[in-house]
Amino acid sequence: MVTTLWARRHVTRPIRIFGALAAAGALAAALTFAGLPVPSGFLAMNAWIALAFAFNRRPIGRSTRPMLWRGLWLTFAALSASRIGSAARLANAGSGGIGAVSVGLAEGIVESLLILIALVYVARGIAADPGDRLLIGALAGLLSPIPVAVVLVTLPGVGTLEPEASAWWLYPYWLLLGAALARANGNLRRP
Repeated sequence: MVTTLWARRHVTRPIRIFGALAAAGALAAALTFAGLPVPSGFLAMNAWIALAFAFNRRPIGRSTRPMLWRGLWLTFAALSASRIGSAARLANAGSGGIGAVSVGLAEGIVESLLILIALVYVARGIAADPGDRLLIGALAGLLSPIPVAVVLVTLPGVGTLEPEASAWWLYPYWLLLGAALARANGNLRRP
């Protein structure tokens, strides 16, 4: 009984993880002005989450200044989106992606299938509650590295993906995937 009460008061809700990732994306975007190479997939992912927060209708608590918060989230989204591609302009070597470094073809296929299954589960959570704008933004953020990579490869003068420093952003990607799965599970389990 005591552990149940403690767990309810000290649980980290997915909405807080989404907010922390969006704020981290805005901070990383600001650091690109100093020349720090931040992967475009990370910035795109966090721009979508910040945009979802700007249009969220179910905040954690009631704010006395909702327009101020909406403007702040829109600023975070605009800052993150404006810096997409800055790392590719700084260095034109290396690789990027949304998966871990695969040793062989079999591991890559298994990893891709697991990501696909997780994304389908998130989509089922959206279908269960179509008004959940944060989950829609999280799904868009999870899918955003794919078109960003395609655009960066097709841009004239870029030619390759981003530098090796892009491997660190996989941790926030997996954190977002876990939080999105938790939120989707909550949507699917509603009575």
